[in-house]
Amino acid sequence: MSRDLSGPPRVEMINITKTYGSIRSLRGVNLSLAPGEVLGLVGDNGAGKSTLTKILAGAVVPSSGKLRIDGEEVSFANPADARRCHIEMVYQDLSLCDTVNVAGNLFMGREPQTRLLGIPFLDEKRCTNRRMRCSRDWGFPFLIRACWCATCPEGNGRRSLSHAPPPSSRRC
Repeated sequence: MSRDLSGPPRVEMINITKTYGSIRSLRGVNLSLAPGEVLGLVGDNGAGKSTLTKILAGAVVPSSGKLRIDGEEVSFANPADARRCHIEMVYQDLSLCDTVNVAGNLFMGREPQTRLLGIPFLDEKRCTNRRMRCSRDWGFPFLIRACWCATCPEGNGRRSLSHAPPPSSRRC
């Protein structure tokens, strides 16, 4: 994909460092992403990939460095701050939420709701419509068939479930 250099980078991380006590997890990381650019972040265990993405998502505060979004310097104290800049993260750690599949992760923490007598309930129709729109817009056809699941298999089985049609025994 060619970079759009006509405007500022969508994401710019400048000289990012992160220390945990005497452990230096990140040492002067620089990263620049153009709007719409996709980047695969690869490295050895302990190289700092997760720490860097958590900083971008607002889950971790850097020890030093600058973060710019669309050319404006920002600092994220939490994921809600990042979300206001339209930055969110779906983590690969499969043990974080054992009962939610890929489609559920799309809306975690901001599930479409409806109210009945002032009590909030999951609005499954809006959730389905948004999930299908995301599926079409992003080119992920497996999301169309995905559902909210009560329990998911462990490990690679769960990873496979995220790409498979729901079993007939599960209601979606």
